[in-house]
Amino acid sequence: MSRRSFLTFLLIATLAMNGCTTSVPPHTEAEAIVERAGTTIDILKRREAEPGPTFRSNLRNARGILIFPDVFKAAVGIGGQGGSGILLVRDSRGRWSYPAFYTLGGGSVGFQLGATSAQLVFILRSEGAVRAVIRDQFALGGDVQWTAGSLGSGYTAATTTSVGADIVGFAIAEGLFAGFALQGGSVGRRNDLNTAYYARKVTPAEIVLENRVFNLHADPLRQALASE
Repeated sequence: MSRRSFLTFLLIATLAMNGCTTSVPPHTEAEAIVERAGTTIDILKRREAEPGPTFRSNLRNARGILIFPDVFKAAVGIGGQGGSGILLVRDSRGRWSYPAFYTLGGGSVGFQLGATSAQLVFILRSEGAVRAVIRDQFALGGDVQWTAGSLGSGYTAATTTSVGADIVGFAIAEGLFAGFALQGGSVGRRNDLNTAYYARKVTPAEIVLENRVFNLHADPLRQALASE
């Protein structure tokens, strides 16, 4: 190989590597999470059979909600991080806050029969459950087993109450699915996404409890949660 050919090859290889490692800007990632969370809520709210009715009943009296619209098998298997999501809290007048960003990690998700991804929703039914998330004290001990029912089109919905009396979990999985176990998972704040989405440094408590910031981009999701 001539020197010129080698340099050309090296340049192409470098550009290809840079292209493969280009990350999504935090603001773009944050907006995508909010939009996908809205899709997850829409699927569960429109479901006529279970777990749709159970979800709607619990949402009606929810104090808060955690939505993880993309929990991937590969992400968990490689790095232990299941995926990013959001927390919203309802105030005493029934208004939903703007979202604070979190990540689900520290554990493993056992997918069965070829399932490749899942959408997880945790309805927080008490002030204590909300505070536990905000204080980074929310964890799933042991195996959380989900019972499944078909949604059709390759999707399956599931629900569990084994995560605790103050929390009800819901799952939607894509692919062949017979349930899965969420083991030792915990949630942690995504300060980078919170900063990017609100264009300033802000804590989850300042977002969901003190209402110090807003982003109109999240209004469709807030309205979806508020509507019957």
